[in-house]
Amino acid sequence: MLLFDTGPNTVTGHTSVIFSEESQVPYFLQLLGPVRAGLFKSVTPTDAATDRYNDMLEERLQDTVWLQCTSWYRVGGRGRIFSTFPGPLVLFWWWLRRVRWEDYEIKGRGAEEWRRRRAQWSYKTLFVIAALVGLLVVLLGGVEPREILEQVVRFFGPILAVSGSFVLSPRHVRSMQGNAMKHLWNRLLERFPL
Repeated sequence: MLLFDTGPNTVTGHTSVIFSEESQVPYFLQLLGPVRAGLFKSVTPTDAATDRYNDMLEERLQDTVWLQCTSWYRVGGRGRIFSTFPGPLVLFWWWLRRVRWEDYEIKGRGAEEWRRRRAQWSYKTLFVIAALVGLLVVLLGGVEPREILEQVVRFFGPILAVSGSFVLSPRHVRSMQGNAMKHLWNRLLERFPL
């Protein structure tokens, strides 16, 4: 596995590069953990994830001072901005705090089993969170348990559909989940106005 620390678009013009490196090391350790444990042999970013990330960087860099000048920050002094991260390094750290495993191709004997276990854990975690939110809403009053169950089904339905026989787009899943949470939040605000 090749890991590239302080690569393209990881430094800044306003703070220490050390923070950038310190943000990347825990991310690398998350990537290496399952490989070192022998769960799989390799982890490679998908082409789609790499393209999506680079497109987002390019878009964020369009309105920056780095685009307005000829400098060593750009390829050949005038090309693509290859050096600077388009935002505060705290944002870079935030993005790297957890690996988005769906953006990686995992290979090896235990890869599928590892993905399956990870997905099960994620569903269990989401279910516990939804149950705790539901319990809080019931305890605070104003919302029927039946209504909470309907919202939980709305929230988890798309996730279960993704793991089942058909797949919804991630945007559709986020939209449905967001609507379910907004509905519960609005019901709480009706009961307890701010």
